[in-house]
Amino acid sequence: MIANMKSIELLRQRIGYSEGRFAELVLWQVVEPVVKSKHLFKYRPAYVVKGRCVL
Repeated sequence: MIANMKSIELLRQRIGYSEGRFAELVLWQVVEPVVKSKHLFKYRPAYVVKGRCVL
């Protein structure tokens, strides 16, 4: 990894659907591809129901 280079958060969005249910997506641009990837993005999708991540 290149010294002094950090990932950049491009997106952090949470969408509420109903009481206790929401989806969230976080997207970063990284300086080197994540293991087994060829692109410069790292992402974290989630769908949470009553405090439990189901996706």
